[in-house]
Amino acid sequence: MKKLTNTIHFDFHTVLGYGVKLLKNFNAKVFAKTLKEHHVDYINFFARCNMGFSYYNTKIGVKYPGLERDVLKEVIDACHEQGIGVTAYFNVGLNHDACYRNPEWQTVDRDDKVQRGSKLGNFYRTPCYNTGYGKYVESEILEVVQNYDIDGLLLDCVKPHECFCPTCLEKMKQKGIDTKDIDAVIRYRHELIQEFCGQIRKNINKIKNDIRVFFISERQDQNRTLDTHVELECLPAGIWGYDFLYPHAGYARTVFDEYVYMSGRFQSNWGDFGGIRPQIALEHDMFDAICNGFELCFGDHLHPIDGLSKTVIERVGNVFKKMDEYSAFVRGAKYKHDVGVLYPKTENLFLEPARGFSRMLLELKIGFNVYDEYASLNDCKVVIVPDYYKEFAPVVKQQLKDYANAGGKIIFTGGAVNLAKEIGLIDYAEVSQDTTDNSYFTLEKGGERWATYAPKVLIKNVSGKQLAHHVKGLIPNNVWDGKHNCFYRPQGLESEYSSAVTDGNTALIDFDIFDSYARYFLVEQRVLFDRVLNELLKEKNFYAEGFEPFMIITLTEKENALFLNVKATKAELRNGIGIIENHDISRGGTLKIKGKYEVTLIPKNEKIAVSYDGEYTTFFSGLVEGFACFMLKKIN
Repeated sequence: MKKLTNTIHFDFHTVLGYGVKLLKNFNAKVFAKTLKEHHVDYINFFARCNMGFSYYNTKIGVKYPGLERDVLKEVIDACHEQGIGVTAYFNVGLNHDACYRNPEWQTVDRDDKVQRGSKLGNFYRTPCYNTGYGKYVESEILEVVQNYDIDGLLLDCVKPHECFCPTCLEKMKQKGIDTKDIDAVIRYRHELIQEFCGQIRKNINKIKNDIRVFFISERQDQNRTLDTHVELECLPAGIWGYDFLYPHAGYARTVFDEYVYMSGRFQSNWGDFGGIRPQIALEHDMFDAICNGFELCFGDHLHPIDGLSKTVIERVGNVFKKMDEYSAFVRGAKYKHDVGVLYPKTENLFLEPARGFSRMLLELKIGFNVYDEYASLNDCKVVIVPDYYKEFAPVVKQQLKDYANAGGKIIFTGGAVNLAKEIGLIDYAEVSQDTTDNSYFTLEKGGERWATYAPKVLIKNVSGKQLAHHVKGLIPNNVWDGKHNCFYRPQGLESEYSSAVTDGNTALIDFDIFDSYARYFLVEQRVLFDRVLNELLKEKNFYAEGFEPFMIITLTEKENALFLNVKATKAELRNGIGIIENHDISRGGTLKIKGKYEVTLIPKNEKIAVSYDGEYTTFFSGLVEGFACFMLKKIN
């Protein structure tokens, strides 16, 4: 399979009524040559769009009215002449024209409606795979696999929309599913998606078993048996935001062996024709890709008349040129982590706990991956169990027991402390529920009393090491006494409980520290967590001192080299929107890693002065403008 390097994903969701011939000014040979000149190695190109129109000679679908060309074939042939790979794009979960022509194919919501939300948006019509649409879209896909020399398939928007159409109601009845239980209905839809996509993948393999296939679905449907890789979609200036990438990248690394960061050139969202992010913002995304061990893709949307935007390809091409300079060294490097975060498939990595643990670990310069309940934790030095479970599934209990029995270290936070109690890992402490809605902690006995914002449990230390003291509020809850509320509730005295305690193998924190940190960013909460983590994590992959908290530092490894990736550039929030116009400059700091290494700043091949102190190599990064990558080669 051709490598997914320097990729552009081209959307082409094309409505009717432009009044001008579609792609009038588009020449596939010029297009491919321009891509090659701008360091593009691979593209995702449209076969059929959200609107339901095909851009190839289809005998099954609906070709865009008035389009006399086979645009897909033109582009495949021209790109292959230039050595550029081509994946064909279908939107599986949206086909407005098919649903309009076949209204019985639409999902039916719990109120017996087939349309939802604004008709000016994308998801007001969604097809149900249990109807005739399932076979229809599968036939569209297989038609292209059979007749076109594609390198891959990208199948979009395979989402588990609830559906109460007659076919779904009958199938759920046969399975004994209570249709009033919405969670059960959504679980059924996930199962349906797995079966539906599995059938499509099986039939693709009968025709071509050497092409790439990726279903863009919900996180819980990512599956090695369906997908050859992952393309992690994130438009950081859009609804995703700049906090989206790192927790999702951490999860992708534990599911797949090959991963691509699909950022975008859009200033707002997909289909933003006039919004092109600054080149420096695109370079920032390149830094993030390198930091995470990902390849890089930018999303674009071809203009329906003119095709490729000159400004887009120039900015993206400049970034890809720089990417190639780094890739000569780092391509294929794998991310190295110290910590694993246990986060179940059913929970959304968009939520505060995920943003909280991601931000906190990045600010502490700790490498992490994210594991679901079916993954092995054995490559983690420490596992973190945040407070998010509605209930603890047996598979999670066994997963943690096995890890603990193998000598693994675990930190339980907030309500997850109950799980530690349930599986018998904390005989050094007694646990009960905290019924108050405010509590505090001190880092030192008699010290400042810091807010938790999210009390969950009370921990009574029996024989462990106390790392933080619990403080009650003077008024435990905000209540109405018939005259006044209790909105103002200051700290009380230190109690008999602990806010953090450890026995060296596990550690407990009595509040939901990650959700709280994501909402309020109280620095002392990060200090507390750092103290707890250092009790269990005795040897880190690397040590970083003197760097600003916003700096991101990661370690990747390739063959006989390590790479310390140091990123300074960050987004500035303007009215809640992340904007990047300039690279940030850091004063730098000291980096230390176990072993004896020679250090080179790449891609300039500039030798860096180092010192050897016993078991460690230490060096100063110097000023960092935007990004710096240090290559470390071991000295025997």
